[in-house]
Formats: sequence, structure tokens, C-alpha cells
Amino acid sequence: MKEKIIFQLPRGNLETIYSKILVLKKFKHLMLESSQYKEAFELLRQHKLEMNLIFDINPRFFLKNCEEIITKIEKNDYLNLFLSSVTNEISENLAYILKAEEIKDIKEFIVSQSAANKNWKVNLICEETKKALEKTNKDRYVLSIMTSYLKKIPSEIEKCLDIIREKKEAEKGLELKQHTPPHLNPESNFY
Repeated sequence: MKEKIIFQLPRGNLETIYSKILVLKKFKHLMLESSQYKEAFELLRQHKLEMNLIFDINPRFFLKNCEEIITKIEKNDYLNLFLSSVTNEISENLAYILKAEEIKDIKEFIVSQSAANKNWKVNLICEETKKALEKTNKDRYVLSIMTSYLKKIPSEIEKCLDIIREKKEAEKGLELKQHTPPHLNPESNFY
């Protein structure tokens, strides 16, 4: 499925445009039908579309497949971009790719869940992402885990600082274990 349109203008110039509707249709196909989550994310990123679509296109699907989606996206920078751009609002771009009944169903689901807590969506996405990252590889995704703590409303800064403290203590433990040979130690009288 190609999402670009090439025009030949009267003077012979070739111009390429990316129709928002075609890009969003391709995103829907990549996300829901072919399970190519990284490609779907990169498509949103390349065309500067809102990352909320990853969740909003089908919240139940995201919650069911969160771990797989997160591990396929895999890059810390991508995960941080996704987490930092999540908002509690429902994406306006859904109107381009979903039918009115599907949008109504998604809105009802989100509204029913957020009745008790208006920050439900952001907190849920951060929590589910954090769980998936911790289960996959806690050390590799430490920055994304910290981003999920900081993005929550209210932010869980203490937990983020605990992670930093643990990393500092682990570094100190490594420094104590490393022994510098006397001939490489500038403070020794080996010369």
C-alpha cells in the first residue's frame, strides 16, 4: 500500500505529496492487520502525526498486545517519544480512518474508564509500558522506564530518583571491585 501521490505539474515538474488519509490508512493496516508496530510507529514519526493514535486506534487491542507492541518498537528514543507525547485527549485523526460507530465505541470505552480518574489514559499507558519494559530488559530500557514514571499524573519522581540511586550504587560497587595495577596507578611509588 503506497501512501504517496506523485503529480506532474504543467511545466513538467514532478511533485510528491503524502495524503494524510492514505498515511493514516497505512498506519491502521500496519498496526491492526499486519502487526508491524515499529513500521507503524515510524510512519507516524516520519509524517509528524500524533503518537496517541497507537493507543486510540483500538485501546483494547493496545492493552492486550502492549508488551509485543513495546518490544517491537524497541528503541529507547522511540519509546520516550511515544511516552512523552501521550495525552488524555482522544486523537482527532481517528475520523480519517475509523467509522463513526468505531469512534463512538472507543470514546465510550475511554470515557467509562476515565470517569473516576481524568488522567486514566496517560497513567494506564505509562504503567503498561513500564511493566512491559521491566519484563523485557530493565537495564536496557531504564530511560524509558524513568520517562514513564515522570509522565504519569502526578509524576512519580521519587521512584525515578530511586532508580538513579540504584544505578549510582551499582557503579560504586563496580569501582570498588576494580583493582588498578601498581604500574598504572599514578599515586604509587613504582617509578
